[in-house]
Amino acid sequence: MILLTLFCLIPLGRFYLDIIRFPYKAYYYPLDELATDDKVYVYTSSMTGEQGKHPDEVWRYHLARQHGQSYLYAKSYAPDHRLNQFQKEHIVKNGSIVEALSLYEYGPGHPPIAIQADIAYGNHFIWEDHKDKILFYKISFTDIGTPDAHTSLIRNIYTPTKTKVRFDGKWQDAIIIKSKELISSFEDGYIEMEMLTEEVYIKGIGKVSYEKKIDGQTVLSYSLKEILSPMAYELKYGPLLDPKLSDISS
Repeated sequence: MILLTLFCLIPLGRFYLDIIRFPYKAYYYPLDELATDDKVYVYTSSMTGEQGKHPDEVWRYHLARQHGQSYLYAKSYAPDHRLNQFQKEHIVKNGSIVEALSLYEYGPGHPPIAIQADIAYGNHFIWEDHKDKILFYKISFTDIGTPDAHTSLIRNIYTPTKTKVRFDGKWQDAIIIKSKELISSFEDGYIEMEMLTEEVYIKGIGKVSYEKKIDGQTVLSYSLKEILSPMAYELKYGPLLDPKLSDISS
């Protein structure tokens, strides 16, 4: 009986140990749910005044398990429902690492063009409390038509802070993740821009809001409006359009 009890306690002990070691995992997207059912997250702009309101942002998430590994696939769609960004994250023991990222361009008379990022450091989200350490994320893009033109993004991601936020009519456990971003672009001249980003994640839901500021002025602000199944989204807004692989130029 004692041996049986110990065997029962070991998995339970590991469960609580993971909660202690990885306190922020529960705030990321619900990975187990996404392994069985895709979810579409619809974010609406919070901007008002002179900046004006931006179109909704739409993200579809799916978790795939392959050869003992887990990968989160995230797709962003433009207002016309066409795919405009694809991201593949490798879910590892202590967090998420971006392994692939592509932007899509559309134009008359040619197939969609996939612009693939060169990922130097893909650190995206960490389950652990990394205290005063800073996560480093760096990607770059090269213009297909102009090889000398390139754009890079460097992001310093700071330790999350726990809080409570009011969402869906009630106060819920959440974390705030702040980061500093540097975007540099070279094309007929050099442009550099710094942004401060603040993201809010709620336990069991994922990201519910994010805001970007330049020189103290908010330039982007979004909050989660609804989470739908792909079928429910299509019935409400129309189909999400993924280009066929054979139609994509890269």
